[in-house]
Amino acid sequence: MAVHNFRGAFHGFNREDVVRYIEYTNTKHADQVNQLRSENQSLLKELETLRVDAAKQSELTAQLEALTAQLEAVKAQREADQVELEQLREQAANSAQALAKEELEAYRRAEKAERAAKERAAQLYRQATGTLADAATHIDTAAGNFRQVAERMNDHMLELQAAVDASKNALLDASDILCAIRPQATEE
Repeated sequence: MAVHNFRGAFHGFNREDVVRYIEYTNTKHADQVNQLRSENQSLLKELETLRVDAAKQSELTAQLEALTAQLEAVKAQREADQVELEQLREQAANSAQALAKEELEAYRRAEKAERAAKERAAQLYRQATGTLADAATHIDTAAGNFRQVAERMNDHMLELQAAVDASKNALLDASDILCAIRPQATEE
């Protein structure tokens, strides 16, 4: 029996390789059986024509016995191939069932992972929304504080402007007073 290398598949052999091997062995067996039957028929005809010659007859008988033994060996090989074929079919069926079970399990795991991802995304969305709301509150508070500081600075600027204006007016008044009290230069 020839050893064939089947390509591996998930939980068994590659189905196409097994089918091709089965077809090959069936074709090979049919060809061998046809060839042996043809040879057997031609030898039987020779035996009939050469019955008179005892030496030839014993030789043909030996050939016939060899061919018959060969035919029996081919039949035994065919039966062994049939057993192997049934085993391979059973393995293929088991592999298909195991594959279907694995696919179902993989689908369930994927579905579970998808649910978990959706839940995590929803949780992250809630967290992001909360963080954004907190940030908006902090920004509102900071804007209010900024407004208060800006108003106080504006008040201080107005006070400073008033002080500068008052200083300017005081300097102008002092200048007017100095001009009024300035001694007159004597004419010579």
